[in-house]
Amino acid sequence: MEEATHLAERLTSVLIAKIFQEMSLVSKLREDLELIYDELECIKGLLKDTGGPERANCSSTRIWLQKLEDFLNEALDELEDTSQPQSSNYISRYLLGRKIRVLKKKISNIPRSPKYFEFLEGRDATPSSMLLSENSLLNREKATALIVEATTVGMQRDIDKITRLLVSTESSHQIIAVTGMGGLGKTLLLQHVFNSQGIKGFFKISIWVAVSQSFMEIQILEHIAQQIELHDGGGRQPTVEQLRHGIYSHLHGTERPCLLVLDDVWDRHSLEKIMKCFPLRGNNKVMLSTRNQKVAESMGAHSIHQMELLSPEDSWMLFSIHAFPDCHNNDPPVELKELALAIERKCSRLPLAVKTVAASMASVQRLPNVWESTLKALDDVGTIQEDVLPILKLSYDALPNYLKPCFLFCSAYPEDARMNCEYLVQVWVAQGFVNAKETQDPYELGFSYLNLLIDRCMIEFVPYDGNDYIIKYCKMHDLLHDLALSESQKQRCLFQTGTNLEKIPLENCQGQRRISLIKNKIADLDKPIHSPRLLTLLLWNNLPLKSICEQFFNRLKHLCVLDLSQTSIKSLPKSIAKLTHLRALNLSRTYTKKLPRCLSGLLRLQLLDVSWCEELTSLHSGISNNQSLLHLNVTGCKNMVRFPVGTSNLFSLRILGEVVFDLRGNPKNSLKLTHLKGLTLLQQLSVAISSAVRASKQYIWRDGIMENMRNFFFDNRDQNSHVELPEDMAVMKRLNNQCIDFTPESETIDFAPESRNSVSFPNLEKLIIEEFSQLQKFPVLGDKAMPKLQYFRLVNCNQLEGLPQGLDLLNSLQVLQVIGCGERYCFNDLKENGCYCQKFRRDIQVISRK
Repeated sequence: MEEATHLAERLTSVLIAKIFQEMSLVSKLREDLELIYDELECIKGLLKDTGGPERANCSSTRIWLQKLEDFLNEALDELEDTSQPQSSNYISRYLLGRKIRVLKKKISNIPRSPKYFEFLEGRDATPSSMLLSENSLLNREKATALIVEATTVGMQRDIDKITRLLVSTESSHQIIAVTGMGGLGKTLLLQHVFNSQGIKGFFKISIWVAVSQSFMEIQILEHIAQQIELHDGGGRQPTVEQLRHGIYSHLHGTERPCLLVLDDVWDRHSLEKIMKCFPLRGNNKVMLSTRNQKVAESMGAHSIHQMELLSPEDSWMLFSIHAFPDCHNNDPPVELKELALAIERKCSRLPLAVKTVAASMASVQRLPNVWESTLKALDDVGTIQEDVLPILKLSYDALPNYLKPCFLFCSAYPEDARMNCEYLVQVWVAQGFVNAKETQDPYELGFSYLNLLIDRCMIEFVPYDGNDYIIKYCKMHDLLHDLALSESQKQRCLFQTGTNLEKIPLENCQGQRRISLIKNKIADLDKPIHSPRLLTLLLWNNLPLKSICEQFFNRLKHLCVLDLSQTSIKSLPKSIAKLTHLRALNLSRTYTKKLPRCLSGLLRLQLLDVSWCEELTSLHSGISNNQSLLHLNVTGCKNMVRFPVGTSNLFSLRILGEVVFDLRGNPKNSLKLTHLKGLTLLQQLSVAISSAVRASKQYIWRDGIMENMRNFFFDNRDQNSHVELPEDMAVMKRLNNQCIDFTPESETIDFAPESRNSVSFPNLEKLIIEEFSQLQKFPVLGDKAMPKLQYFRLVNCNQLEGLPQGLDLLNSLQVLQVIGCGERYCFNDLKENGCYCQKFRRDIQVISRK
């Protein structure tokens, strides 16, 4: 039971903190704390040894382990209740002593199972864990996790064939289908073709739609409208008919070749109206993937490409790449060669099974007896042709316990959904999945968890804007999603996403720990949920949802995560003040006009997201009380005229974005640029300037705000301003991502003009400059400039007179993207006889299209 294991670890960490905090307690109280700590260590070991109640051998053990989870939740809640910041030292100490005595009594009253005493007797035995230590996993090379190149082993002929069909001018190839069983790599194939430069150059409009079983027509239409940059202009949510008409008119009104990709199609009838929006004429093409060949035929596919299993040679190559990434030529040690070959053959040459099992084996000890155990486990499951899930479950079972809840939570998202990496990690942290020590940054550790799941092929990154380097979204393969959904149901989770629910199924909510009703049609929350131990409630993308009854939150005291984003709610009931354990509140893209003052009482709140709440005019005035706040997102709140000065007192903030400063007329008692100097822990800052000002005079960075900065986004929105970035930006020693976005009317930019040859940015990995149409030249780059820069993107800087001098000194540069930037000059530097030709001919990706 992974849930109980994490609760035990969280409770242990809280107890350790209390022991250090209350060293002056009487000796009896200290003894009680130590007794509980020792008992929890036994519980944690037992949970890891048994694997949880689902795999326990006897009913008494299963019942006992289930009771443990209930106890651990109660214990954690009671102990955390003594940590209220407003309590005096005497009151806090009294409450702590009382709670510890209650915990000691409760833990001694839990009936012990025979398995418990068996475990105590064997505690000193040699551990038999197959897994490497947690530290070994977390210390793996960062690059192997952050940039995962989707392998095309055994797929190149498929890619070439589909590409030829797409660029063919024959009308008989207008609808092209790729078919085959789940796990063959149909989506991966389509992605490589879709993102290739040849296809992007041939089709002027390219549209990608992930259909899946649970799609809703309006959401697909909205996604298409967004990709073709179709704006309704009214500011209101368009209807299905309006979207159909707008898409039809836009696509029929252009003579440019268009490509529509429909990934993961399950039946024809649901897509008929969407297909009518797309003109099948000239060189326009539709490319689709489906498991069922009859569906492809019913869609009128002119060419059907059946994907096959890997060849034996390609299957072994794929397995060895993932299982032995650190070995020369990916060759296994001699003593493991035969075992590795036998394990690979058990995967039946299905790419998903091969790479998932192989990636799992990469994280276990390279000992023959360990690999023999895996081979025996594979012998016990059925063949791929019968069901692939049992083989995938072996990879899930092999995950470290701290990764399992993170993996299972991904099934709270709809199938085929893109998950925002940053938000996913934040929600993991809020739910206590990330067991950071006091000296660790929880977000950093959370991203390392995500990287480990990527390494094990349990989650995959989604290329952003067709670029494998920009890491923003991830997704889960639908077969792994099925596995996670099945396992999560054993953990008191109710996940019903994309099922067209119009009401919350209250009868099914009782006793649940996590509820996800994402992407439904729920119109109101008129009755409270009777689930007092509910920790997570996800209701985003219920567009009809407008109201929440006053009593709704009364019995949800332990709620940690509440997501109401992409709904139509305008206000929150005052009962939200009851959510004293709330750590994450997401109101993004709602019609919220005002935040209630009672939010200041949510003292554990770590994440507040009100981005793109266009009717929101201000934050709640008591925001300075939310001292636990780590992430505040106000991006896109165009009507927010006042940021409370109290925002500058949120000294724990790691992420702040996007704050717009109108320096011509900020209201009295509102936040000013100079107030930010105290936020010294900021790692990501997004700032926009909306009036003429010399920015270098307004920024006060020298007090330390820049020292921990990793991501810095600067947007100048004024039409006539001369902008200089701060001269002392070089103090940002940890910066690895910088994006500068200017309006087309801006005049110039200088990077630390007084020290151009000494600007180093020693950790900068990504530099993005977009929409700076008046930029003419860069400073000369010195020998020590940006030694870790891997990605450099210039977009629509059409007056640029050439690439920076010294660009060839950037030895770490992997990707250079130049899009719509002074082609007359820039590409002279890159053509055959240009000064950077030899440097970038093979290693650098150059895009000249606008």
